[in-house]
Amino acid sequence: MKNVIITGGTKGIGDAIVKSLLKNQKYRIHVLARNIKKDKKNLIYYKIDLSNKQEIEQFVEKLKKKNISLYALVN
Repeated sequence: MKNVIITGGTKGIGDAIVKSLLKNQKYRIHVLARNIKKDKKNLIYYKIDLSNKQEIEQFVEKLKKKNISLYALVN
């Protein structure tokens, strides 16, 4: 399964991209946002303030600990 990170994936264009990628069962989507929704199959939400360097570093460490490799980033 390919891991994709989408910033701002709870509204607008980001949400549309999430919905589009979910149709293809190849992707596990990690959504970074200030307001999160309930996780679903192949869709994981993370509450992160992208202006906060420490929160970003903590997120990256989570991915490393889980041995998750990144296929794509949509910002």
